[in-house]
Amino acid sequence: MVIGYGSWPHGEEWLYEATSEVYIPLLDMLFRLTEEGIKANLNISFTPVLCEQLSHPAFATGFVAYLNRKIESTKGDEAYFQSIGSYKLSDLAGWWSSHYRTVLTHFTDRYHYTIMPHFKKLAEENVIEILTTPATHPLLALIPTDSAINVHLAQAKATMQKHLGSVPYGLWLPECAYRPKGVFSFPFTSPYERMGIEQLIGDKGFLYTILPSHLITGKPIGTFFASDEGASVEMERDLYIPAYIGDSNVVALFRDNITANQIWSGPMNYPRDEWYLDFHKKHFPSGNRYWRVTDPESDMVHKDVYEPIRAMDRAGVHAGHLVNMVSDMSEVVGEGLITAPFDTELFGHWWWEGLRFLEDTIRISNESKSVRLIKITDYIQDSNILERRKLRAGSWGDGGGFDTWLNDR
Repeated sequence: MVIGYGSWPHGEEWLYEATSEVYIPLLDMLFRLTEEGIKANLNISFTPVLCEQLSHPAFATGFVAYLNRKIESTKGDEAYFQSIGSYKLSDLAGWWSSHYRTVLTHFTDRYHYTIMPHFKKLAEENVIEILTTPATHPLLALIPTDSAINVHLAQAKATMQKHLGSVPYGLWLPECAYRPKGVFSFPFTSPYERMGIEQLIGDKGFLYTILPSHLITGKPIGTFFASDEGASVEMERDLYIPAYIGDSNVVALFRDNITANQIWSGPMNYPRDEWYLDFHKKHFPSGNRYWRVTDPESDMVHKDVYEPIRAMDRAGVHAGHLVNMVSDMSEVVGEGLITAPFDTELFGHWWWEGLRFLEDTIRISNESKSVRLIKITDYIQDSNILERRKLRAGSWGDGGGFDTWLNDR
C-alpha cells in the first residue's frame, strides 16, 4: 500500500478494514480481559511495515473518514431495506452502524487516534508478547544474498525499536519459510555457500521462530480435522518439543496441524459453520455484509439473513470444543507446547466472530486445569530445552515447499 495511490480494492481501504474489524476490537478485548484480572498471554506479530502504516499521520485522518463513510453507508442500507419491507436486514444495518460508531468512539476517545502505543503498553504489562518479521515481509529463504537478508533484519530491528522502545525476541518468518546452510543456486546465479536462516537471524539477536511441522517429519502437509470426541489424527510427540535449530542458539517451535486445520485449514473448520457471517456476499453499493454462511457450498442467492446473537453463541461453543480437544491432546504433549499460529486478520476480518471465539477460548482456558496459554519467551525461560534438530528446507505454502513463489511462471 502506498499512501495517496488509491483506496480500494488494492489501496488504503484494506488497512482501514483490518483496523476496524481486527486491531481496535482486539485492543478492546485485551484491555477488557486485563481489567477482569485475566491475562491473555497471546503472542502477536507486527510487521515493520504495518507499524509504520498504523503510525503514519495520514492514517488517523483516513481511518476516521473511512468510518464516517461506513456509518453513512449503513444509513443508506437501512433506509433501502425498510423501503422494500426487509426489516431483518434493516435491523442488521443498524447493528453495523452501531459497530462502526463504537470503533470510531474508541479510536478517537479511548485510543486518542493511535494504535501501536496501546499494543506497546500491553506488551510492557506482560499481557502479550510481540514478535516481528523481516522489514518488508520477504520470503527470506529465496532472497539470493545473505547481505540482503541482513539488511531486512537490521531494518526490522530499527523499526520495532522506534515503535516499541525494544526489539522483540521472536521473528516470524514469512510463509514459515526456512532453509538450512549449504550450497544453493538461484536463477541467474552460480551455486555458492549460504548461511542457514537460523544463523542469520540469531546473529541479529532473535531467539526463536515458528516453523512447519513437516520440516521435522518430512511428511507432506495433509488435511486433518477433529471429531467431537477430540483429536482424530496420529500425534507425534517431537512436534510439541521446541528445539534449537542445528548448532545455533535459535529455538524453533513447530506449528501444530491439528489445531490449525480445526480452526482454519481443514474441511470442517469452525468458520464454515452455517451461523457465521458470510465473508463473500455483500450488499451493493455499500459492501456491507448481511448474510450468514448457511451452507459453505451454496450459491450466494441461497444465503440466509445473519443472526448475530446466534453466531456469537456458536463462537462460544467452538471455543469450548477447542479447549476440550487440546486437553485431550495433553497426554501426548506432556510438558511440551502446542503452537497454533494464524494470520491476525483471521480473527475479525475473514472470520467475523473470530475475536469472540478467541476471547471465549482465553476465558475457558483461564478456568481449565489442563490447558494453559503462555507467551513464548516465558515458555523458553521456564523450560530446559535440550533438543537440537537439523531441519530440511520448506514452508507452509502449497505442497510444503517453495513452488508457489519459485516456478516457471
